[in-house]
Amino acid sequence: MEKTDPIRNIRNPAAFLGAFFLFLAIGLVAYLSYLPDLLSRISVMQNWVQANWVESTVAFVLGYTIISFLAVFPAAVFLNLLAGMFFGKWIGPILVAFGSTAGATLAFLLARRFLKAWILAKWGKQIDPILHEAKLHGGKYLFSARFIPFIPFWSINWAFGMTQMRVAPFMGITFLAMLPASFFYSWGGSVLAPGSGTQTTSAWEWILSLVLAAIPLAVRLYEKKRKRSH
Repeated sequence: MEKTDPIRNIRNPAAFLGAFFLFLAIGLVAYLSYLPDLLSRISVMQNWVQANWVESTVAFVLGYTIISFLAVFPAAVFLNLLAGMFFGKWIGPILVAFGSTAGATLAFLLARRFLKAWILAKWGKQIDPILHEAKLHGGKYLFSARFIPFIPFWSINWAFGMTQMRVAPFMGITFLAMLPASFFYSWGGSVLAPGSGTQTTSAWEWILSLVLAAIPLAVRLYEKKRKRSH
């Protein structure tokens, strides 16, 4: 049976967007309706995390490592927000970057040692363009690809696992590339946390968050310019 792309089969984009925003609105109403109860539960969890900081930190990093390895994007965003709520806007993103780097490295090593033939047979068409760029530009492409949302996280890990890049540079570049988005989402989580808010957020922190949010766009524009020059 021929496989089809469900996104390309959407015949009525307007209906699709309408349904998307409807579910978004329902989720927002539900969130606001249960917000007081949610905030009270988060306060309890924050106290528990502070009382068991080492165990909570290790558990969070391990959990994020699994999510990163499986490349479950919605769960990763949610955990980014929780990192800011429970560990703060400075420690939280560091933990996220460690977890995401560990998960990416695990996928990288599995692709290199055990899964190369299977990946090429099953996902060759998706991997080939990334693999081509990886072989040409190495670490520069790895750094920029981490900022491009429509390049799947898993495909980057697998593709670079098939190159000659050593493990240490892969880990270092991945860690640095993950920091801006991690800081941005964790900062948002710290603002949403009980006892925090915009009134306790300084102007320079707002500016920093906007700068971090703009980094992926800047990298994307740089990539377009570089490709046109070649």
